Amino acid sequence: MDMILRVFGVIRVRRLLLFVTFGVVFTAVITGSYIRKPTYESNALLLVKLDQRSVSISRSDVQYSVAHTMAVEVITSQAEILGSQTLIEGVVNELGPETFNPTPLPSEYKIVELLKGAIKSTKNGFNSILVALGLKFEIDPHYTLVKRVRRNLKIFAVRKAQIIELSFRDKNPEIPKKVLDTLIKLYIEQTQAMKEQSESYRFYSGQTKELKKKLAQAERDFSDFQIKYSIVDLGEEKRSIQEKRNKLVVMLGDSNPISDADDSLNSMGAGAISSIIDPQTKKFKAQLIGLKTERSKLLITYSKSHQKIKAIDSQIDLLEKYLKEEKEALTVRAAAYNKRLALLTKIEPEYNNLSRDVTSWQEAYNVYGKVSEDRNLARKQPSGINLRIVDPPIVPFEPLAPSRLMLITIGFLFSWMFALGTIIFVEFFWTVADKTTRERDSKSENPDTSEGAGSTDVAVKPSGIEPVDSK
Repeated sequence: MDMILRVFGVIRVRRLLLFVTFGVVFTAVITGSYIRKPTYESNALLLVKLDQRSVSISRSDVQYSVAHTMAVEVITSQAEILGSQTLIEGVVNELGPETFNPTPLPSEYKIVELLKGAIKSTKNGFNSILVALGLKFEIDPHYTLVKRVRRNLKIFAVRKAQIIELSFRDKNPEIPKKVLDTLIKLYIEQTQAMKEQSESYRFYSGQTKELKKKLAQAERDFSDFQIKYSIVDLGEEKRSIQEKRNKLVVMLGDSNPISDADDSLNSMGAGAISSIIDPQTKKFKAQLIGLKTERSKLLITYSKSHQKIKAIDSQIDLLEKYLKEEKEALTVRAAAYNKRLALLTKIEPEYNNLSRDVTSWQEAYNVYGKVSEDRNLARKQPSGINLRIVDPPIVPFEPLAPSRLMLITIGFLFSWMFALGTIIFVEFFWTVADKTTRERDSKSENPDTSEGAGSTDVAVKPSGIEPVDSK
């Protein structure tokens, strides 16, 4: 009872501070409740049906458990897809930044517009300073909107049901419905595209079969062309023939022109004209030179009719005959090389075209075969997704709780409690300060008084509190 009387005494003495504190705090609460924009929320319910084509409809417990687990996993997966980064960015791109940040209508009061402009300029300037000092990083406005949508979007897969619940909150009551409508639309388009991929298997399968036929025909044409001209690798054969021809030209010398061979040489294959040049040719030439030198020396001593001269002449005739025949053979061989090289050069464009046809048809067949295989795997998936909008999103009629009236009521009570606590704190502070001052003054007036004697209890009563009559 004594404590209550003390509190009322404090309130009576500090009533001015009480009402001033209450007025300031309650004014701040009212101002904040009007400045604070209400938040609006829109909700939607999606029914995701699982068409289980490959799951038996038997009542077996095992099959039911598998089907149920599969359905739960599919619903959870679809909920994750709805909240994916791709779909959220698609929502932001389709709605545009002007939807999320509309240009506010000018206020009727100029002072309000001036205050808004000053606050905005101050905020932008402060952010620029933080960015310049490296204390804050400048973020792309697009990703700021993406982050805002992701933060305000809630997706929840209802337990033990094929229902996905979506909700979105924003200060603008028009935005939640637009966001949810756009998100659902993009999700349906994505699901439909996945279905079309699985249903396009027949088209890609047919294209793969046609490409396989064209590839087989191109390979047959190329193989027939190689057999006709006895070609395995045209480029490698040309390089080999050029090397062999250059060796023959060096052996024959520039003074011995290469004559053209018969046209029948064109029908010779690479094996027929790729014989190795006789390594004994150079040896025989050296022997011939040696014999002629020896003959010249013998002519100094003997006549041409001498037996030794005749023997050397016989050997020289045999070597010259062999070298002449060898030279004629090399000339014919070089001519065959030229003919073959000319033929290969002539048919090279057609050879390259046929080779390119085989390569291009092979690449096209591989691409369509891979796509056809992917579509076939998608077609054989054990389930299909059918989406139905059970509860479409609507424009919210009223903001989320707490309402402005509730905030003002709570603020009213809080203001009184804060003001009461303030005056009690102030009174306690001044009481302690007054007690400390009196003790210090008492010690200064009685310096010889011991500390124990000076500890006499002194009742300190707050100013304005009347003593209570014990009677």
